[in-house]
Amino acid sequence: LAATASTSVHRRASLQQRQWIRGPRAYPDAVVPVQILFTENGVEGASDDLLALADPDSPSFGKFWSPQSITQAFSLPDSDITAILKWVEQSTGLPQSAFLLSPCRCRLDFNGTVRQLEALLEAKYFVHTHKVTNETALVCDEYRLPELILPLIDIITPSVFPFRETHPVKPLTHIDSAEIQLPNLSKRQQSVDCSQFTTPQCLREWYKIPTRNANHTIHPNNSFGVFQPSWMSWIAQDMDNFFSYFEPHLVGERPQMQSIAGGYYDPTFWDQIFSLEPNLDFQYTMSLVWPQKVTNIQVGDAYLSGNLNTMLAAYDAYYCDRLDLGIDPQYPNTIAEDGYQHFDCGSHTPPKVISISYAYAEADFPEEYLRRQCNEYLKLGLQGVTVVASTGDEGTAGRHSECPEPSSNEKRPFHVSFPASCPWVTAVGGTFKRPLSSAESKYGNESREDRQARETVYNRLPVAHTTNSSSTGGFSNVFFRPRYQTKAATKYLTSENRHLASLSDLFNPKGRAVPDVSALAGDYLV
Repeated sequence: LAATASTSVHRRASLQQRQWIRGPRAYPDAVVPVQILFTENGVEGASDDLLALADPDSPSFGKFWSPQSITQAFSLPDSDITAILKWVEQSTGLPQSAFLLSPCRCRLDFNGTVRQLEALLEAKYFVHTHKVTNETALVCDEYRLPELILPLIDIITPSVFPFRETHPVKPLTHIDSAEIQLPNLSKRQQSVDCSQFTTPQCLREWYKIPTRNANHTIHPNNSFGVFQPSWMSWIAQDMDNFFSYFEPHLVGERPQMQSIAGGYYDPTFWDQIFSLEPNLDFQYTMSLVWPQKVTNIQVGDAYLSGNLNTMLAAYDAYYCDRLDLGIDPQYPNTIAEDGYQHFDCGSHTPPKVISISYAYAEADFPEEYLRRQCNEYLKLGLQGVTVVASTGDEGTAGRHSECPEPSSNEKRPFHVSFPASCPWVTAVGGTFKRPLSSAESKYGNESREDRQARETVYNRLPVAHTTNSSSTGGFSNVFFRPRYQTKAATKYLTSENRHLASLSDLFNPKGRAVPDVSALAGDYLV
């Protein structure tokens, strides 16, 4: 097969990797770990099935899949796996004993020299160095595969993407009104001016969320969890302080803990970077869903911050072998003796609703990595699990793709945040209340309709010591537009055609659009 089959390019290096400098050719006898991830079968058909089981008018509505049926639906046939093994064996000259096929039969691992890897992939490898961290990585400009093998391979590492440790975007430290001193409020004053601030009660009034009491019946199968990477920790004293003003019945209540890969957190250590976001998340989720319990999905140990793939592997044993050695933290933790010395693989049950408040740059990851993770959200949906994800804080041209300087002719493409850009999660954007005009302020006593008319896309001009903050929207450069968005996206593109025409080379109008829904995102009392 290797000697006679015609080949085609499988992947080319992205032009977006501006932070890496290409150096000399890699030493040919250097031994490197190679990982070949196979494609997942039947994704298109499964996505149609998900839309059907989520449609109340469909006969499949609510008929969720079992984990076993999902595994069978997504696996490659044995004949395809055999073809991959023969190709690698013939191309590298390595014996069968050198290869390790994962238990899920979705990944092949082996150690080979650069020379063997270049022969396998018809590629040339160079040493790349990161401009800031001086980390090095083996990278090729492109690689080729036999055409019969091409559709069976998802991604190969090392290849065209220089991998480095990637952390979640830190929560903004200028969350609106974070400096407001709650102790200056009277504890009797549980109702504040909702035209200026946001509290749990304001949200109930604004969106007609019902108020419940301790006797309200909660369905026994309901569960709700909030993802937090390690170190991100709510503060016990802050929780009770907040609840004492706005939800007195919750004083002393804490989230239920689901510890994954160590689940490190410190509920006594206060630091705005590590505490403000989880404080916000749990003060409001616990207030709004009570008496439903809230689960804190805490992922990672004190040395390796867990990521979304760490969480997903804990929910799906067949995903463990699809983790990426170059991106995902690896457990057991070999870096620190007192780190987490186990691997949580299929060992936890996901809550029925999972909330993700952290935004990652879609452009910072290989497309194949994003697609694999997105498929996991598809699988969760097929099992009846809903995932909601934040779209981000700094707009389409924010921290993920800075706008060019006025004197520059360079145009940098817009990007959206992940996992919000995955079609199988609900992407949540932000709104805020347009400030009252002087005339509106003069008369006061806004009706509910007047208040809602002031709700618009979140966009705040810079204030002292901060950057501009804006709800992030846009179109994915990786994922297709799902058919449930056709009507809304077409209407938007048509109505904004004159404006968008000047930006046509900066975004993909056929991509998955975000957000799906939006809600008040500013002036929160925390």
